[in-house]
Amino acid sequence: TERPEVLDTGSVVIGGIKTIEIQQAIELATSKSMNKEKVNIPKDYLDTNVSVKVIKIIQSYTKIINNEIWRKE
Repeated sequence: TERPEVLDTGSVVIGGIKTIEIQQAIELATSKSMNKEKVNIPKDYLDTNVSVKVIKIIQSYTKIINNEIWRKE
């Protein structure tokens, strides 16, 4: 997964690609919700201004992209 923090908190179940592995992952995930187990949400998922951060990152690369990719001066 691209988000290893969910594995660290145990809030996501990773399944395989074989039928039995998929069935086991589904059973594990649904058993957690049926047993009303508390899901630990990673701190990164609680951030409220992610879109602002993404926009700032994109804006910070605009000059580099224009110079290196589009050859704009």
